[in-house]
Amino acid sequence: MGQSKSSIAVFALFGVACAEPFTVERHDLGPPRLAAMGVQDGKARAAIWGGGRVHAESPQLSWSLDGAFIGEGFDVAVPGPGTLSLEATLADGRVVDGDVTVGTWPGLSMVQQVVDGSGDLSIEGRLGATDPEPLVGSAGTAQLIRLTTRRLDDSHGAMRWMAAAPGMTILELESHTADVLFGTVEFEDGEPGHVFRTLAPATGTVLALSVDGAGNNAWVWQDVAFGLDGALLTVQGHHFAVPPEWTNEALSELDSPPAHIIATLGPDLHLTDILEGTHLATDLAAHPSPDCAPADQSFRLHTVFDGRCSAAHIDGARVVLELR
Repeated sequence: MGQSKSSIAVFALFGVACAEPFTVERHDLGPPRLAAMGVQDGKARAAIWGGGRVHAESPQLSWSLDGAFIGEGFDVAVPGPGTLSLEATLADGRVVDGDVTVGTWPGLSMVQQVVDGSGDLSIEGRLGATDPEPLVGSAGTAQLIRLTTRRLDDSHGAMRWMAAAPGMTILELESHTADVLFGTVEFEDGEPGHVFRTLAPATGTVLALSVDGAGNNAWVWQDVAFGLDGALLTVQGHHFAVPPEWTNEALSELDSPPAHIIATLGPDLHLTDILEGTHLATDLAAHPSPDCAPADQSFRLHTVFDGRCSAAHIDGARVVLELR
């Protein structure tokens, strides 16, 4: 069942509203919906959650400004201030829609750390956690992954955390910080109580949306992994298995910007035939991004999560991916 325009307006325009009329727990992305709206580099942008990491078909977007139609698709220029409205038609015919005040994209960064998750899970207990450590790859199953964001223009914003991560729980901490727990939590009077730990190692995806109530919204998609053995290759915040032939020395070099790789995309967003890139401009000329993505730049994985690039667009595409 699609989101109503009024419900998205509360979410996007009034980022500090007390209640969000969602039909699922507010930290779960759940069924298809319009998850975020904003304006980036003068163009309208939206994150359309399709119920899974990859849309079978991209939604059809129709944009208007103060009630006047301004264009269709994912590259619509916003000509001025006002209220930006979107109607997105999903592959099954459902429509999700929403409004947002035209603002500017502040940019959003995220840092992952790991803290002990076996003790007091109240806000006070988690604030008292000592020496959070930087996290690269997977956390242990009894640990918490701490996600900390910062708006790159240093403006103030309220965070909205949403996850496509069955068996994981988001525990908000401070205005810009949340912990991800590997398991589900039984709450008692609003406080975390019994924890039902997830057993099988898993990776989930979190959408971190920063809103300020004036339309200056930004978001990032970030993977979180628990209990996975072996090295992971992290590309733009998303985890992939490391090719077994890669040595530690090669991985170390790839961690140094402006590192990039060349890989073939699968329809479920897995990577195969991964090669280390050499010269970025040369590699981009040889391996342009699919038509669904912006031209003349390396492929951005957020175009898949936002719904811009579907499984049909990416299946078999040989692309350049900058790791950061």
